[in-house]
Amino acid sequence: MEQLGFNLVVIRDVRGKIVFARAYDRQTRERAAVPAEFLGELFSRQQMEPVAVMPQDGIAAFPDGPYIVSTRPILTSQRGGESRGVFMLARKFDAAEIERLSNLTRTTITFERMDSALLSDDFLRAQRELRGGTDIAIEALSEDKVAGYIALEDSFRTPLLLMRVDTPRPIYARGKLSQLYLFGTALGGAVIFSLAIIFFLQKFILSRIGGLSSEIHSIGKRNAVDERVNVSGQDLDSTPGAMYGIYFEANCTFCNPAALRLLGYDDAEEILGKKIHGRIHHTRADGSICPQEECPVFCSMRTGKDAHLIEESFWRKNGDSFPGEYSSRRLRRNGEVVGAVVTFVDTTDRKHQEIEVRHSQKLEAVGRLAAGIAREINTPIQFVGDNTRFLVNSFPHELKLMGKYEEVLQAATGGSASATLLEEVLATRRDADWPYLKEEIPRAMEQMLEGLGRVFQRSCVG
Repeated sequence: MEQLGFNLVVIRDVRGKIVFARAYDRQTRERAAVPAEFLGELFSRQQMEPVAVMPQDGIAAFPDGPYIVSTRPILTSQRGGESRGVFMLARKFDAAEIERLSNLTRTTITFERMDSALLSDDFLRAQRELRGGTDIAIEALSEDKVAGYIALEDSFRTPLLLMRVDTPRPIYARGKLSQLYLFGTALGGAVIFSLAIIFFLQKFILSRIGGLSSEIHSIGKRNAVDERVNVSGQDLDSTPGAMYGIYFEANCTFCNPAALRLLGYDDAEEILGKKIHGRIHHTRADGSICPQEECPVFCSMRTGKDAHLIEESFWRKNGDSFPGEYSSRRLRRNGEVVGAVVTFVDTTDRKHQEIEVRHSQKLEAVGRLAAGIAREINTPIQFVGDNTRFLVNSFPHELKLMGKYEEVLQAATGGSASATLLEEVLATRRDADWPYLKEEIPRAMEQMLEGLGRVFQRSCVG
């Protein structure tokens, strides 16, 4: 038995008597006591009856711990006929066996009894999750290790052991390193980009706005409201954004070509030195009059706060209006507000795009809803189809078995049933795996009815 690696060999005849039993302790290399009382209780179960036993391999809980058990019916040399008894081999599932499995799989494997009162916290969490219907429970033990848990059933389909397999997390470690590299790259890029923005903002915008402030202050001191701000064509004239300037009395001091194009004017002389509010911002979007005193641009010069509005209406020379977004920045000289620079854009295209985006989002939401309903219906339909195929495949075996039973019935009605006919019935029963079909066919029909009910329910909801 030492060479074979077994701890227990048992032979039991059809009358239930153990005719041979030998136990061996592989650690001490000596014969051990046979657990006769436990074997009697084990063989008393229906699954272990000599006439019903099928080849089985699994785990069983012995008094001194779990064993790997293999049972076979004792048949003739042709592996046929009725069972003459049961032959059982068992190997103790001890620490040496667990270590051998760990070495074979190159992982760390740990086993605990399912009903143990000394389970660690991670085993307790996995036990609750597995009892809740989960096949496999997974938990991260640390940043370097992850564990998977599974419940192992004994030969009688009763949960016996909790198995935990620990493996390293190299992908997680590489992901954290990549995340660190990405964060560093993004941070470096943001710093460089911010410095570049500050440099170009100072060089091309702030310095020019400072020059505009000086010009407007000069105009205000000389009270030359009809004078145009002296700026070069490479400055405001080449700026793509629409922009105009006003003095404190609301007279326009400059207007770049982009603003003239948006407002429909051919020449800046048409609005320079004139009150610009009454030409481009006199009416709100709802048709109500917007007095100059209520205009956010002029209010900002009085309150000392810059203005920024997202939705406003601007009016062209020909009387048409367009939606716009504008910002007003006050110009100061010696701490006093002397005017303002207003930049604005036409938001017509942006509003159209926002409407298209909202429309596409609605269509996408409808598509997701339709796909979800289709999945909810397709899954029960597939479930019903699988169980239907199972019933179709098992039906020929049932017909064959029923035919044999009819032959036995006819023979018994005639006076006697031969032993050969009874052996044929038993063989047909084994081929059909009748205990399995008897248990699974009602379950399949119940699941089919449940699936059809779910399909009907989803169809009504849809």
